Amino acid sequence: MQKPDSRRSTESKSKKQLQQELENLYSHLEDCGLCDIPNVEVSLSHILLQDKRSQGVIMDLALDAIVIIDDSGAIVSFNRSAEALFGYRRSEVKGRLIADVIIPPALRQQHHDGFERYLETGVPHIIDRRVEVRAMRADGSEFPIELTVTAFHARGVRYFTAFIRDISRRLEMEQRIRQEKELVQLLHRLTSLANEASNTLSAMKGFLREVCEYTGWPVGHVYMLEEDDPCPRLVSSRCWYLADEKRFRQLKQITERTVFNVGEGIPGRVLATGKPVWIEDISADDNFPRARVSGELEVRTSFALPVVVGQDVVAVLEFFTPEYTENDETFLGALSHIGIELGRVIERDRSAEQLRYLADHDALTGLPNLRVGRDRLNQLVVSGKRQKRPFALFYLDLDGFKKINDSQGHEAGDRALKVVAGRIAGTLRDMDTVARIGGDEFFVLLSGIESKASVALVAEKLIEVISRPIASVAVGKTLGASIGIALFPDDACEADELSRLADKAMYAVKNQGKNSYRFYADIDSADD
Repeated sequence: MQKPDSRRSTESKSKKQLQQELENLYSHLEDCGLCDIPNVEVSLSHILLQDKRSQGVIMDLALDAIVIIDDSGAIVSFNRSAEALFGYRRSEVKGRLIADVIIPPALRQQHHDGFERYLETGVPHIIDRRVEVRAMRADGSEFPIELTVTAFHARGVRYFTAFIRDISRRLEMEQRIRQEKELVQLLHRLTSLANEASNTLSAMKGFLREVCEYTGWPVGHVYMLEEDDPCPRLVSSRCWYLADEKRFRQLKQITERTVFNVGEGIPGRVLATGKPVWIEDISADDNFPRARVSGELEVRTSFALPVVVGQDVVAVLEFFTPEYTENDETFLGALSHIGIELGRVIERDRSAEQLRYLADHDALTGLPNLRVGRDRLNQLVVSGKRQKRPFALFYLDLDGFKKINDSQGHEAGDRALKVVAGRIAGTLRDMDTVARIGGDEFFVLLSGIESKASVALVAEKLIEVISRPIASVAVGKTLGASIGIALFPDDACEADELSRLADKAMYAVKNQGKNSYRFYADIDSADD
């Protein structure tokens, strides 16, 4: 019995029959994972090369892109799906090297080396395997593909068939599902944190940390509402997440001394609307006062969220990144839920009292902050004028603090500040005030003073207690204090002028050896 002529039998088949055979073949390829092409004489790739009619019909019926190359890497066949996928007509690519047509420049050397290695050794690397790589369209754009390559011989020549599928949508969907899952996990963590937090401050720090670590953004901060003020405004809580404190020091300093009214800046806009706000480019935003103060804040994009108790905004969470980031409304809408969670904590902790305390006190030392100190200075000036009561203002700057910070780190510096703050507060009377006004700067108000000599005794006592060794600081690393003193009403009768004179006296001490005190009147007399 004569063997049938495979060429003639193929030509006699109708388009419908060929399509059915192709579907059967694809079903077989799918069953074996697109990596087990049967080693028979009439394989798909063999048919495509031996039979011109089959080549045109079968390849163009295929939904996947099919590209065949010879052992020189030149394209010999390019189906319609490949034309649609890559943006070429087959006449434009036939005979050209595949590396120059669909392989991105960054991957061409790797392709060349792998191709040559297979031709020399016959050891497959991606042959008969399903792999995910990147490909390039005619316009130069790159995209992800799923690739399966088979090798075969025909007419004494080695050929390679590539089955190619665009997986951009699949990867985008997988990425979207992954992001949604991670976001849900974040919200669950924040809910748990809100339930377990012992106080508002710990909850705020936890929320800032979780959101910054999730987004990869390096800065998070909380503004608090001053509820007792007849005109609502937001003040810094001094509660931060900073991935790099040195880099964002200027942003921190400007933020902590900036107060926002309703509608001002990103915190004020959140306060006004009760809704999240996203600023893609801070430098192009005409309602970002901190950027006007300094153009070197090291941040580019920001978003802020309301913290809500009932229907009222009681705080604003704000986040910053140096990278330009487009507004993600879905993400922002999901994150708005965390403001409600944090609001529950605030409400549970009698939020009004807690928020006032955080707004009025330094987060590290627990001392009144600069704003409170200035308010009390203004009050003393008013009562001093009315009742003719003298008082003294000290500007106190620690000597040697930078050496501790530089040699032992910020944690050691923070421990030293806490100890010093406690010693200063313990030296003063209940009627006196000490406030932390900067990194290692404090000011002290002594009310109801009896004489200049009694003021000097307090200054000497402060220097003595500050100079005592600190157990948490290495031996040999001690602090001192330079104190400048201005007297009311002898030196000045206005708060700003008293502050300026006390500061001037303090710098006079710095310039004359440190770890001492000077009255402003004394340096004024010396200058004369």
